[in-house]
Amino acid sequence: MSPRPAAKPARPWGELAHPLILLALCGLLFFGMLGQRSLWETDEARYAEIAREMVESGDWVTPRLNYVKYFEKPILTYWLVASSFKVFGVSDWSARLTPAVFATLTVLLVYLLGRSLWEARAGLMAALCLTTSLMFMALSWVLIVDMVLCFGVVLAVYGAWEVRLGRRWGGYLFWTGCAVGMLTKGLLGPGLPAMAVVLFALLGREWRLLKSLADWRGALLFLALVAPWNIMVSLANPEYPAYFLQENVGRLVAGQEFKRHQPFWYYLPLLPAAFLPWVAFLPWGLWSTWPGRGWLAAPARPWLLPAVWLGSFLLFMSAGSSKMMHYALPMLPPLALLMGRPLAGLLGMPLVNLRQEPAPPGVRRAVTALAGCAVAAACALPLVPAFSPDIGYEQVGVFLLVGPLLLAGLGLGLF
Repeated sequence: MSPRPAAKPARPWGELAHPLILLALCGLLFFGMLGQRSLWETDEARYAEIAREMVESGDWVTPRLNYVKYFEKPILTYWLVASSFKVFGVSDWSARLTPAVFATLTVLLVYLLGRSLWEARAGLMAALCLTTSLMFMALSWVLIVDMVLCFGVVLAVYGAWEVRLGRRWGGYLFWTGCAVGMLTKGLLGPGLPAMAVVLFALLGREWRLLKSLADWRGALLFLALVAPWNIMVSLANPEYPAYFLQENVGRLVAGQEFKRHQPFWYYLPLLPAAFLPWVAFLPWGLWSTWPGRGWLAAPARPWLLPAVWLGSFLLFMSAGSSKMMHYALPMLPPLALLMGRPLAGLLGMPLVNLRQEPAPPGVRRAVTALAGCAVAAACALPLVPAFSPDIGYEQVGVFLLVGPLLLAGLGLGLF
């Protein structure tokens, strides 16, 4: 009798718990602050009002602000916020539900991508880095379109990587992510992930990847998702196509016209601040995983994808005349992915080794820096309402009392 084939090994129970851990953390960090303050000017109030008027008028094709046609952004974010208003009523909390939900979905996608690039622990650490990074967490509480755009970018890149691994369904994810971006921020939405994937394929000579992504079925899915609203809004508003072209080309080139001109190096100091507190570990993480001269070799492709993603976005955003702080948001997922692998390797060391041998010097320096930052933040936190008119003591409440104690304790514990 021939032996029975060995059963596939079951996933460790800890790996099965990873999504639950991430969902619990996202629920605590992203959803707990949604109703703590009123809508901020000008973006939050604008997008919420457009969605409210959409619900009031019943016209889900033509967005209006103060009952005047408003085509600055495509329709998807307005639909999402208006749907939240229909289900939960009009409130500050329900207006901000969209960025919180899409921040959570983005975190889960980063986990899946990190697991596919390396292994589950690397995906978990990358997702944890993204969840707790300063800008990503802060923008999960703010009603702007960029969190939905970030989700579309990550979905597209994840789909492209799965296509490279031979999974045809990844192509549909890629084109769906491009469609989400198109319906969120126009041509920039699909252009950003396409730029990163094409550059990755060119550097790695991944010709089969480009051929697979150019499959007509994926392009047809993209048109099926994007075309209906664009056709309907153009029929109802003949001026829309000309406005669409001007908006998508003009805003990127004519940054000074919109008072968004910044120097070329604008994102160089901003990005490290946005990635706090994990930026302290970034030099050690990048150095420990740098593939050296073999950075274009096949074994380094999992590293090459987030590296090209980050580098291409940074150069593209820096070259544009129109720059704003939240435009850096789609650069945080590749940063988190690049940090996920070294952190997973550090946590994977046997406990006995950690007791007998000191941590790597880069890690020790990073922990010391974090301890100092935590103590400094504890001292500065009570002063925030005095310098920010939008944040009052009554809004922050007991956090202003407990927060400094927790941060100071964290700093002393890390040190």
